[in-house]
Amino acid sequence: MTIKFSQSASLITGASSGLEEEFARTIAARGGNLVLAARRAERLPGIKRVIVTNSKRMGVFRTDLSKLHSVGSVNAHGNICVNA
Repeated sequence: MTIKFSQSASLITGASSGLEEEFARTIAARGGNLVLAARRAERLPGIKRVIVTNSKRMGVFRTDLSKLHSVGSVNAHGNICVNA
């Protein structure tokens, strides 16, 4: 099965560092649309600036998935979810 990242939105939680940040870079390099979510939201604009040139669309927002109300709001933003 081949995933066409350019035809989907990838929600990446914990995107402010580590593997998740690398997943964001990889998906963006394949032309994917990204939604980056993290508790450490202050890092997300810098990450967005670095990889936005490859991604057609990208959104960033602060969320804490340990809070139940955050789970529903995050889930509505992507049809591919990366939560490593």
